[in-house]
Amino acid sequence: MDSSDVPSKTFNCKIHPNEEIQRICLENETDTPLRCIECILNSEVAYGKGAILPLKDFIKTAAKFYETISNEAKLLDTAPNEWVEFLANEDDCLSKLTLHIEEEKTRINDGINLLLQEFTMLCHNKKELIFKNLDLQLINLKSNFTYYKSKLDKYFGQEGQENNMTKEDIIYKMDQCNTIDDFEVVVKNIKDDMAEASLTGDADQKLKEIKEGMTELCCMLK
Repeated sequence: MDSSDVPSKTFNCKIHPNEEIQRICLENETDTPLRCIECILNSEVAYGKGAILPLKDFIKTAAKFYETISNEAKLLDTAPNEWVEFLANEDDCLSKLTLHIEEEKTRINDGINLLLQEFTMLCHNKKELIFKNLDLQLINLKSNFTYYKSKLDKYFGQEGQENNMTKEDIIYKMDQCNTIDDFEVVVKNIKDDMAEASLTGDADQKLKEIKEGMTELCCMLK
């Protein structure tokens, strides 16, 4: 491209700051007629043929246009006062819009920060819940092993347990618990004693049912 056909100064795109303006859009419905290569490649609008001109061609087209109107008279010698006075308000209008834009930026920034805080807290709470459930799996497994061992101790005499406990004995056993898991094992064993006492049939049948229960519990722990 001949350097005399285009301005020596280049301008970068507002939307794509690293790209130079190389095309001009002739459509009037757009916010800006300036286009860089990225604007054209990423455009979702299908422009008609000849709607986008290289800068060189746009300059040629504009020059021919001005040649055709060069001899036309001006509309008026001077602009009406109200039009000139309107320009005097430029600084005030720009100042008001600048203030409005900064207020909007602050509002949007605060809103986004609040959303980020809420989302971060939501993720944190979800993470803690998942971790808690994972830890609970380990706690439950340890508790089940403790419960299984207590049943072995009871049925096979490794520790010995009273067949008949008074209210004071029950309270004493509960007071000896150091954790919620210990307390759960005591309660489970008492419930088992109550359930086994309600079993019908002879001693051999009860023993068979107890063994089946122990076997099932053992399989669950594997």
